[in-house]
Amino acid sequence: MNRAHSYPLFVARDLDGLAALLVDNLVNLMIIAGTCIGVIGMPPALVYGKILPGAAVSLVVGNLYYAHAAAVLARRENRSDVTALPYGINTVTVFAFLFLILLPVARATGDPELAWKVGVAACVISGVVEILGAAVGDLVRRITPPSAMLAALAGVALAFIAMKPGVDIFGRPLVGLVPMGIILAAYLGGRRLPFGIPAGLVAVILGSILGWATGILDVEGLRSAAGATGLYLPSPAFGALVDGFSRVVPFLAVIVPTALMSVLGTLQCVHSAAEAGDRYATGMTMLVDGAGTLLGGLFGSCFPTSVYIGHPGYRDMGARRAYSILNAVCVSVLCLAGLVELALAMIPVQAVAGILLFIGVVIGSQAFTVSDPKHYGAVLVGFLPAFAAWGTGLVESTIGAAGADEASILSALKTSGVDLEALRALGSGCLLTSMLLSAALICVIDRKWRTAAYWCLAAAVASAVGLIHAPTIGFLAAPGPAIAYAACAALCFFVGLVRR
Repeated sequence: MNRAHSYPLFVARDLDGLAALLVDNLVNLMIIAGTCIGVIGMPPALVYGKILPGAAVSLVVGNLYYAHAAAVLARRENRSDVTALPYGINTVTVFAFLFLILLPVARATGDPELAWKVGVAACVISGVVEILGAAVGDLVRRITPPSAMLAALAGVALAFIAMKPGVDIFGRPLVGLVPMGIILAAYLGGRRLPFGIPAGLVAVILGSILGWATGILDVEGLRSAAGATGLYLPSPAFGALVDGFSRVVPFLAVIVPTALMSVLGTLQCVHSAAEAGDRYATGMTMLVDGAGTLLGGLFGSCFPTSVYIGHPGYRDMGARRAYSILNAVCVSVLCLAGLVELALAMIPVQAVAGILLFIGVVIGSQAFTVSDPKHYGAVLVGFLPAFAAWGTGLVESTIGAAGADEASILSALKTSGVDLEALRALGSGCLLTSMLLSAALICVIDRKWRTAAYWCLAAAVASAVGLIHAPTIGFLAAPGPAIAYAACAALCFFVGLVRR
C-alpha cells in the first residue's frame, strides 16, 4: 500500500473521539448503576458484580470489531481517513428497560434480583431481534428516502445527545461554558490549538480544574466513590436467564419495539456514515450489534448495545480507529474494577458536555446538508417524535425516581396544558414514526402520490400493531392513528389518480 494512504493505528485526534465516546458510555453506566441501586433497590454487589461486567463484555467486543472494520475499509479503499463507527449502550433502551421492565418487576414482586433476571432475558431477546433485523436492513435502506432516514437520526441526536449536555453546561456555566467554547471553536470553527493539542483533551483538563476549583468535585465525593472499587470479573448468567424467561412474556411489548428501534437506528447510522464518506456493510453491522447485545445478556447485562449516533461528528473531530480501541480498554477497566463512580467523581460531566453537544449538532446539520432544500419542511417534521420521546422520558423518569402517584401528576400536567398521553403517543417508536412521516411528506412534496400512499399505509399498519403511537404491541393498539393514516393513504391514492 502507498505510504501516503497507510492507515495509522493512532492519531492525536483519537483522544478527542475517546473523550466523547467514553463519557457517553460512562454516563449511561452511571444512570444504570444509580437507578438500579437507588430506585429499583438492587444490591450494589449485583450491579457491580454482574450487570456492569456483563455490559463490559458487549462493549469490548463491539468496539474492537468496529475498529477492525475501519481498518478493513481503509485497506480496501486505500484510504487513511476512515473513522470507526462509535458503539455503546443504547441510551433510549436504557430508560425503557429501567422504568418499563426492571422497576415494574421489582415493585410487583418486591424482589430486585428477579427484576435483574427478567432484564437479562429481555436483553437476550433484544439481541435476537437485532440479529434477525439484519436480513431486511439493506432492503429498507434502498427504498427509504435518504432525507427521511437522516431526519429521524437528527431528531434523536438533538434531543438525546445535544439537549442533556446543553442543560448540564448551563446548569454549571462556570465549569461548562469555557470547555464548550473550546470544543465548538476548534471543531465547528475549524480552529486548531497550538502545537496540534487535541481540543477535547484541553476541554476535559480545564473543565476538571474548574470543577475542583468551584467545589462541584470534592475529596469527600472521591472517597465515597472509591468505596465501590474492587475486582469484578464477568461470569455467565445462564441460571438467571432461565429464571427470567418464565417472567418476561408480559414485557415483550416493550422489548420488541425497542429492539426494532435499535435495528432502525443502526440502519440510519450506517447510512449517515456512508453520507459522511465511510461505507460500512449494513447487514454485518446489524449482526454485530445483535451479537454484542446477546453476549452481554448471557454474561448478566440487562441493557442492549448498538452503533451510536454521531459518526460524522467523530469523523469531523479527526478520530480514526484507536478511539474505539481505547474506549474498549477504558470501559473494561471502569466496569471490571468498579471505577464508574470514581471516574465521575474526578471529572465533571460539564467538562465533556461540549463534545457531546458538538456531535449532536453535526448530526442535526447533516440532515440538511444532504437534503434538497424543498425537503427541509419534511425533515423538520421528522424531528418532532424524538423531542416528544425525550420529554416523555424526562417526565416518566422523574415520576419513577420520586415514587409519585402518576394519576395525580397526569391530572396536574393536563391542568397546566401538558397532555402526557399525547406526548407519549407522538414519542412512542420515535425513530420509526419520524422516518414514516418524513418519507411520506417527501413523496408528497415530490408529487409521488402512490409512493406517499404506501408510506401512509405502512404507518397505519405500524400503528395498528403498536409499533408506533402505542405503549404496547397488540391488535389495534393505536386505532385512532391507524385510521387516520389509512385515510391519508386513500387521499394520496385518489389525488394520484386524479392527477394521472
